[in-house]
Amino acid sequence: MVLISHRGNISGRNLEKENRPDYIKEAIEEGYNVEVDTWLFRKNFYLGHDKPTYKVSHQFFYTNNSKMWIHAKNMEALEKLHHVTNCFFHDKDQAVLTSRNKIWVYPGQPLVEDCVALIFDTTTDYPMNKLRKCYALCTDNVLYWKKKI
Repeated sequence: MVLISHRGNISGRNLEKENRPDYIKEAIEEGYNVEVDTWLFRKNFYLGHDKPTYKVSHQFFYTNNSKMWIHAKNMEALEKLHHVTNCFFHDKDQAVLTSRNKIWVYPGQPLVEDCVALIFDTTTDYPMNKLRKCYALCTDNVLYWKKKI
């Protein structure tokens, strides 16, 4: 199973560091995939959850594209990155299809085989046998789930 660090978090949420380019790189260097929130604003790329916060170059996505799951936060970012990286956009959808054909399931929604499950905590209502059939798990607690699964 692929373990995806949510915004660079590995052992719990770190609001001060998440989505920072250096924090993302640390998680990748430790061998994890990373989900990053990405914006395209005034022809520049930024990372940040609620707004464009950390400016990054287009090269940032090319350099790390095999390990990144890009959550495009606006349509402009989706348009520019869907062909370069594993990219997706969602608002209040139960699930979406990424640009590399993986089903990204929103927390609490029914899991399907070979999907990406999102679990932000160390607890879940999903049975372990269902989780083990997922392609990947995206979480703020990668170290916890690495031992559990």
